[in-house]
Parts: sequence; structure tokens; C-alpha cells
Amino acid sequence: MAARYDSLADSPDSDDDEATPLRRQRQKNDSGWWVRGALLLGLAVLASLVLASQPADETRRQRRDEAKRRSSLSAPKKHAYCVAHGAYGNYTRVARVASRSKRAYARSRGYGFVELLAESRDDFLETHCPELRGEAERAFSKTTPVKACGVWAALRDSCEAVLWTDADSIIVDGRLGVDELLGDREAAFFLETTGVSGDCGTADEFAAHVDAGAFVLKSGSWAEVLLRQQLALSIFDNEFLERSPCSTRGLDPLNPNWDQCHYAGKTEQCTLGCLYRTQPQLLDRTRCVYASLSSSPLGGVLLEPDYQVAAYGVNASSVAEFLGDVFPAIAPRADGLLVFNCMGGTAAEKVLCVEWATAFYGGGGDK
Repeated sequence: MAARYDSLADSPDSDDDEATPLRRQRQKNDSGWWVRGALLLGLAVLASLVLASQPADETRRQRRDEAKRRSSLSAPKKHAYCVAHGAYGNYTRVARVASRSKRAYARSRGYGFVELLAESRDDFLETHCPELRGEAERAFSKTTPVKACGVWAALRDSCEAVLWTDADSIIVDGRLGVDELLGDREAAFFLETTGVSGDCGTADEFAAHVDAGAFVLKSGSWAEVLLRQQLALSIFDNEFLERSPCSTRGLDPLNPNWDQCHYAGKTEQCTLGCLYRTQPQLLDRTRCVYASLSSSPLGGVLLEPDYQVAAYGVNASSVAEFLGDVFPAIAPRADGLLVFNCMGGTAAEKVLCVEWATAFYGGGGDK
């Protein structure tokens, strides 16, 4: 029977590929690391509920074997690093436009580029990570299953560490490499702040400011358990999460009403922060990159009028007007801006935004 781990603390230092599909045997200098965190949301109970609803072990084993079979057929040599994104339905158009800058960035650095597309969410899960479908298909979140599945597939088949970027984002300044982002850690995340205490701050600071629009994850059992735990939490809706201990309201003294759990259908930042608050030792395995007073490595634009008023104090009559007349005046400097994200809006508006950003900021291949 395949091994199961209810928390990252239970992840072993050595195990076989059948037990942990993302595990890659590599020398580890931290064999004594065990995470013991207090659970804010009863993660142990939650994990048992989700696992109880999964397919039988034999079915999961068959799906895992099928995924391995697919990846072994004419499989190219794995890259040390890759850039990846994924989309389904109308958003595949957005991904194809955004892929131009990401391909240029990957090519300039010798990375792989992974583009995962499908007609529907079910097709996406079945095609790219059938071994995760038992968890992913039960998710309330619209975005978490695609990100978890996409990262899983990239690490399983294509690279040892992946820079995941949202399909509606582009690479701007390609001088920052994935190896620099990751360092010797298991994960690297971007924080929406001009600085915190320490590398990633406290668990509360991390939870209040983490941005899941782009991040880096290294292949291994640590990544596998993190992805499975986040999928487990993705079954909860926004209303429940806002009323739960996962809520980040009040954690940011500069913006006390800010809540990562608020955005309808998008809960990955909320649940990711919740995992770090319940297991703060995860910070020991994580690097964080955040803004300085002069530049920010992760930026973006809000396409919905309601958010534009709140964020910029202006409201254009169309996305085209906003991008053409308003945003250039307040756009962040391109120097040091690794990823630019077009947030919100319809698929057509995202395409327009990605095309505009590519022209406005440039290619992404410069080093």
C-alpha cells in the first residue's frame, strides 16, 4: 500500500518513487528535520475526511502507473529547471499569448518550458495528473486544482524545480534565475510587501502577504505533501474560510481588513498561508522574495472596475481605456520586475491585458 503523510512532518528522508511520485533521490543534509505544528483548522481530521473519499488504493495505483507510463514514452531528459503554466477552456487563449515571454525567458537560460492545456477542468486533471484527481475534483476552488496538478505534472515529467506562473502573466525582466530564487530551499514564494522580519517573516506575516501568482517548488516528498495538503483544504468555500482561523483579517497592521480568503473561487493564497500558520517550521524550508522601495519582482494590474477604484482611485469605462490611458502613468518600473500578472477580468480582457503588457514591458529573454 502506498504511504500516506498527513503533514510535512511525517515525510520521510528516504522512500521509493511509488510511495511519493515526486520524490527524487538526492543527498540531504537535514535528515533530522521534523515539523511539529499546532493545527488551526484541525488538519488531521480534514486529511482523514479527504483521504476517506479518495478512490480505492488499487485505483490510485493504476492511475499512478498510467501517469508513469505516459511520461516514460519518448520522455526527454529532465531539465534542472523549467517554467510552467496551465489553463483550460477559454483561458487557453490567454496562456498561448503569455507563453511568448516565458518561452523566451526559458530559452535564454536553458530551462524547459511546460505548457499544460485542456478543454475542461476534468480533462486537465485526467490528462496531466490522474493520480491526483481523487483530491482535485472535489475542490471548491477553481484555481488550486489546476496549479497543484500543473506543478505536479511538471515536476514528475519535466524538471527538478519549476517556476510556476499564472497563465495570465508574463515574464518581464529575465535577469533573475530560478536557481537564485530557490537557493538551497524546497520552495520560494513572492510576498506583497516591502519587507518583513527575517527571510519570510513570521508565519502570520507570510500568510498575510504571500502571492501565489508565481512561485518555485523543488521536486521531492516535501513538495508532494504540500500540494496534497493544499488540495485537501481547497474543498472549503470562501465563506467558510473567512470565518475560520485561516482568515488573515487583522494580520497586516497597515491593512487590517485585508483577507486572503475573500476572493471568490480563489483560495490558494488563503490555504497556503493557513498551512504555514499551522506548521510554521515550513518557513525553514522556504525562501521569500519581496519588494524593495524601488522595484518589485512580482507585479500586476487589476482588471475589475471595483478593484481598480479601491487600488488606484480611478475607474475607466473599459479595460482597453484603463490599460492605455491610466495604468502606464502608475505602472511599476520594469527593471527587476520578473513576473507581471493580469488579475481578474474575462478571458478576452486577459488576452488584451497580456498582449498590452508584452508590448509595454518587452520580451522576458534579457539577462
